[in-house]
Amino acid sequence: MFYHQNILIETVESSILSVSIDQLALEEIHVFRIEAVDASGQLSHTGPVISVDLSDQIPPSFPPEAELNTSTVSPRSVTLIW
Repeated sequence: MFYHQNILIETVESSILSVSIDQLALEEIHVFRIEAVDASGQLSHTGPVISVDLSDQIPPSFPPEAELNTSTVSPRSVTLIW
């Protein structure tokens, strides 16, 4: 059982060892947890937890020598290269 922010979001078979999560909100800390359930329905309460901080505060930048150029120009399109 896979939880995001303490909400069950996916249940997978025990042989599955990874899950991809898309559409996560930016500028937030996301907490994920997995738990196991046995054949009689007993749920673990000690599954691993991880926090993922998506609050990136550093904007991307290019080095000072970076340039934007064109390689092909036609009447209705252009190819940019950097």
